[in-house]
Amino acid sequence: LQCASLVVEEKKELPGDIYACGWDALALNIFPDFTYRGLWSTSGKSYTEKDIIVVDLHSPCVPTGDWQSSFGHMAEIFPGKILYVNGESVGNVDDYPEMDPNKRSFQIGPFPDSSQSTQVYLAAMTLFAIEADKWSWIFDPNARQINTGKHQAIAYFVSNCIPYRQNAAKELSNIAMVHHGSRCHVESENTKQMEMEHHHWSSNWKLFRDYKYCLVMENTANQSGYITEKIVMAFIGGCVPIYYGTQEVFDIFNPESFIFYDINNPEPALVKMRLFEGDPESYHKVFKEPILRDGSVTIEKFLSLSDEFPGNSGLKSRIQEMMGLGE
Repeated sequence: LQCASLVVEEKKELPGDIYACGWDALALNIFPDFTYRGLWSTSGKSYTEKDIIVVDLHSPCVPTGDWQSSFGHMAEIFPGKILYVNGESVGNVDDYPEMDPNKRSFQIGPFPDSSQSTQVYLAAMTLFAIEADKWSWIFDPNARQINTGKHQAIAYFVSNCIPYRQNAAKELSNIAMVHHGSRCHVESENTKQMEMEHHHWSSNWKLFRDYKYCLVMENTANQSGYITEKIVMAFIGGCVPIYYGTQEVFDIFNPESFIFYDINNPEPALVKMRLFEGDPESYHKVFKEPILRDGSVTIEKFLSLSDEFPGNSGLKSRIQEMMGLGE
């Protein structure tokens, strides 16, 4: 009698649970094997060392005073790992040891790579603030959106009236009509005040889709690692972005797909604007340009936070390895 050999499959240990305080979709894409349990809370839930919290560094997740103390309190009472999502140019977790008393906290954001930090542009994370069916509008050159043409003008809707933004809007109004809203008014004859309702920044693309151009300058001038949602919202909305920030933007986005307004040398941008306004064919050629600098190579290097994106999810893997979760 021959006995069949018994094959015992090794059961893969399941990872823990994942909680979020902001950036839920981002959390689900970076950690797809974890079980999503919703909003993190200081009470009513039982946490383990296998669990993860993904938390917006600049949101009031633990209202116990200043933000350093708040997140330090979180790190003390949560036994698992914490991934801070920092989209701003301030608040580097590496500079605040009190936020990580147990050495279980990590961050993604504009700061250089370190043992507990992976540089990820907010522009990349912005894709998780919009519906997944719109990702192709950035990735696929044939799916690039073009505005409705309702307003043959420049959209300038900001609440932080930084002087270089104001100066750029005034200078551009000599070439095209500027529609301004929110708190920042432009002193020029060729402008128009627009009534606006308050909305979350992730809906800005809906405002932009009726505009020929969008003036989207960063809050912080020329800071390394700081490329935010602004230019992405303009691309999704289908206007031509008029952008200023770090020149690292050219590593991600095709220089021919937008206008870079250098505040120290604005004339090249103004020349391009005059060309577009005087030659509609030149303007429409912009929308035949791919948005990304180098297609799949750009996605892999700067945007690959999800298995659902084209190519390999290298950036997602780097974050997991940083946190000790790599295979």
